[in-house]
Amino acid sequence: MKNQLAIFSMFGLAIIGISGFILFKKTLIIEAGSIAFFSGLIWELYGTKKGLWKNSPSPIFTIANRLPIEIALSYFFLGMIAASYVTFRLMI
Repeated sequence: MKNQLAIFSMFGLAIIGISGFILFKKTLIIEAGSIAFFSGLIWELYGTKKGLWKNSPSPIFTIANRLPIEIALSYFFLGMIAASYVTFRLMI
């Protein structure tokens, strides 16, 4: 049940982020997602290397044998959602 909720929320984030990009057609949304992806990736890899926290292994793919790909992708989609929200608020 726990994995199903995580998968459902990941798809929800992806749908909202991608629909924001399609709706507003601004490359700023992809750029903000990329910035969030790389900053989250660096922070998560640093934290797992120093032993500050430990992530459970991913059934799909891991980055540097420490970070599940789902975490990095969620940062990407959250960055896209934040940029879509800001774009929407500026248009009102």
